Amino acid sequence: MALKSPHADSMYFSMRGHAYSTLGKRYLLLRFKPQVIDTRSSDNLLKSTWLARLVFENAPDGVSVRVVSPDFRSRKLLACNQRYTEMAGYSEAQLMAMDSIADVVRSLLTPEQDAEIERKTRALEPVRGVARWVRPDGRDNAFEWHAVPMRVGDEIYVLGIDRDITEQRRAVERLRASQAEMDALINNIPDLVWFKDTQSRYITVNAAFLKATGKTMDELRGKTDNDISPPDIAAKYQADDARVVREKAVLTVEEKHELIGRPLAWIVTTKSPILDKDGIVLGSVGIARDITDRRHAEQENLRQRERLEQILAQVPSEFLSAYREDSVIGVTVTKAIAKRESQRKQ
Repeated sequence: MALKSPHADSMYFSMRGHAYSTLGKRYLLLRFKPQVIDTRSSDNLLKSTWLARLVFENAPDGVSVRVVSPDFRSRKLLACNQRYTEMAGYSEAQLMAMDSIADVVRSLLTPEQDAEIERKTRALEPVRGVARWVRPDGRDNAFEWHAVPMRVGDEIYVLGIDRDITEQRRAVERLRASQAEMDALINNIPDLVWFKDTQSRYITVNAAFLKATGKTMDELRGKTDNDISPPDIAAKYQADDARVVREKAVLTVEEKHELIGRPLAWIVTTKSPILDKDGIVLGSVGIARDITDRRHAEQENLRQRERLEQILAQVPSEFLSAYREDSVIGVTVTKAIAKRESQRKQ
């Protein structure tokens, strides 16, 4: 209490009273103890409360306070900010009148995850999840929620913060659709196709690449050529990748293709940089065609020509001259005659 003096400002005291009777009369003994009170404390408290309310109302996320029923089937709304009502699609009065806001919310988690959230809430542990509002306008919007449960008496109250993630989910869905289209495209290409980051780590590959390596996508993602090819060949691949990234150039090479535990093959490879809209290199894409059969055919053809030249070297020049114009062996005959004349001059 405060006592006002004509000679001083108000003075604050704490007071304690004690009643007793003596000789048939009742008395009241009062004890006053001077108390220093900083009036600025109450002003600061009011200011803090005002600031908290200001933050509450203007937060970019939905903020709410709910009380949970003992069976956890009902969640009665006690307070919320304007952003919360915008996300829900209902007015504050409508939300407050509902027996449970769970009636207009659908979880996007599995039943097992929901059961774990209930267990943590009972244990007063912070929880989080993803859900969507069943809005009266039919708009499908999702939100990520964080909740802090607390017990007050026999009741469990939950402070919730909800963030709208509708656009993020739509972007992810569009990305997945684009990924599915790209997968459908590259998986129907018979050539080997792969995408790498700037560190030469595999991001994704097509079905032909998986078949050639005998690996799964999970086994390849994030790995480098060091994990699937002999050291010398892996070093060559990575050097080419680095050149493509560094020079932002397209590179086409005919090279050996050898995988650990797989037979040697020959491929013709084209590697190109992947650039963003600002020209920054994000990684590289490669496409390779197996030319092993062609290389074997060329080598076999070369051996046959060498064998034919050896045979023609034993045939008289006069006889060979008659076959200079032959479209099939003319080139070989001419070559054999020229070689013989060169040897004669020597």
